[in-house]
Amino acid sequence: MGSMHRKTRKLAVAYLVFQTVVASIWWVAMLLRPEWRAWFFVDPNAEMHWMSFLLPDLVFIVGAGWLAAIGLRHEHRWGWAMLVLHAGGVGYAALFNLATTMISGVAWPGTLLMLASFVAVTWFCRRLRPQ
Repeated sequence: MGSMHRKTRKLAVAYLVFQTVVASIWWVAMLLRPEWRAWFFVDPNAEMHWMSFLLPDLVFIVGAGWLAAIGLRHEHRWGWAMLVLHAGGVGYAALFNLATTMISGVAWPGTLLMLASFVAVTWFCRRLRPQ
């Protein structure tokens, strides 16, 4: 069981590093390429709408994800707590995106990516839960 747990932890660390890097690049792309926003936001031209996601994403997706990766990598007890915090932020964003997409009928690519991410981090939370 220990070997499987170690493999899952390493996979989680790799996923979290990948996710935080991609999320950071994604935000730079959203700032630099306004025409791409329609894939991810219901009203890509409403600055208040899409920019309101920046701070929560930086805190819960990038920040907590990065701290979770560090904590899990070094087997700190707080690593799992950061993973759960990260999962909560991803889950909230995924469900918000799902609701707005279902109401508006647009921005499905972003919603599907967030839902997939939520499933992945929730799976890691379950598999890495301390005994």
